[in-house]
Amino acid sequence: MENERSARIKAARVSLIGVTLLLITEGIALIITGSLAVFSGWAHSLINLVAIIIAYFGISAALKPADEDHMFGHFKHESLATLVEIGLLIAICFLIVYRGVKAIIYGSDQVEEVPLGIGFMLFSIFVDVVVAIYVSKIASRLESSALQASAIHVLTDALDHVVIISALILNGLFGVLIADPLAALIITAFILYTGVTLSKSTIAELLDAAPPGLAEKISKELEKIPEIYDCHEVRVRKAGRKTFINLHVSISRTTPFIRVSEIINQAYKRVQEIVSNADVLIHSDTVELSDESIRDKIIILGESFFEVKGVHDVFIWETEGGRKAHIELHIDFDDTIKLKEAHDIVSKIEEKIREELSKTYPEVTITTHPEPVEKPVIVKPKDLRYVENKIEEVVKAVPEVRAICNIKAAEINSKMHIDLCIVLDKDMTLKKAHEIATEIEQKIKTNIPNVEKVLVHPEY
Repeated sequence: MENERSARIKAARVSLIGVTLLLITEGIALIITGSLAVFSGWAHSLINLVAIIIAYFGISAALKPADEDHMFGHFKHESLATLVEIGLLIAICFLIVYRGVKAIIYGSDQVEEVPLGIGFMLFSIFVDVVVAIYVSKIASRLESSALQASAIHVLTDALDHVVIISALILNGLFGVLIADPLAALIITAFILYTGVTLSKSTIAELLDAAPPGLAEKISKELEKIPEIYDCHEVRVRKAGRKTFINLHVSISRTTPFIRVSEIINQAYKRVQEIVSNADVLIHSDTVELSDESIRDKIIILGESFFEVKGVHDVFIWETEGGRKAHIELHIDFDDTIKLKEAHDIVSKIEEKIREELSKTYPEVTITTHPEPVEKPVIVKPKDLRYVENKIEEVVKAVPEVRAICNIKAAEINSKMHIDLCIVLDKDMTLKKAHEIATEIEQKIKTNIPNVEKVLVHPEY
């Protein structure tokens, strides 16, 4: 922010020095020649000088950080400064038009010291071009409407001076007296065109008008992300160099919360690629997609109650050719919840499930098993090598197992808890691997007494 502020202020100072130099040069040329065209150029430079001072304060205000009174920042101060600048441009036009029309109607005098006046104008063109190029580069890099306005005004001065030189030649050397007031009116037309062009974008910013086509472009780009079902309610407004974007994306309600966060971050980066220096706010809406499974629906309905800590072991039996269904599920609660409270919640969940599945199954029966959430158990070290030896004997008897790894055994409340890894052929189907793991689990429970839980993890 400090480098940006320094660059903007430096550009404003260069503009100020350039316009001040032009004002002095054109003032001397005006005194020497007495030309109305030179006067219009001098008046334009005077307005530019005032405008640059206004822009300077507008930029300083726009770069202030957001506060309690301006929570979205002070970026519109820059647009307001630009609008004041445009008002000054239009005001000077009335003065020039008045004097120009009066000179055309009542006649104008021949200008004096034409060669010297042309020399001053050529020098002014050189200053205009140098200052305009310098300020325009900084304005483009920093996306500053106020600095861009100043650059355009300075460049317009160069065109003014070309017209003024033509008027001096026609009036002073060839006696075409009307050339001087006509040149003044031409310069006025330049000023008015500049003012109208700048006012359109500036007023649009102040009225929070959205940049044309930007909302549609953002929506189409975000819908290319596979997990985003659609992008809607895209709202865009521009304030100075800052673009504020607010939008909604629809994501499947079965998507894990951590994945939703990753999708939102991906969408945020995609918007930043489209619009630089954007302030983006993305809302995620969960939706039910057509490919959502019955199991997913049951888990979502169960976990929609904040008292429920988890839903698992969901089984569905279809009967009578798919007309009826029986559902079995387990629901975890905190172990301090009262039985009546848990029962009431289970009843509400079952009612919701029946309502949700009524279109698929006319008749649904449900058996729900409420249970307390299992808390982590800390097991103290104990010598269970004899158990590990027995496990190795059991596993080695299964011909498909190539190796055994990571055997762990613990005794909890006089019951054995065992887990281990087995190495299988990498081309084996998952179904076959699961059958072998289940077979080993059953053999361990049969051959080792007091075993409560066994978990066999297949690897390749």
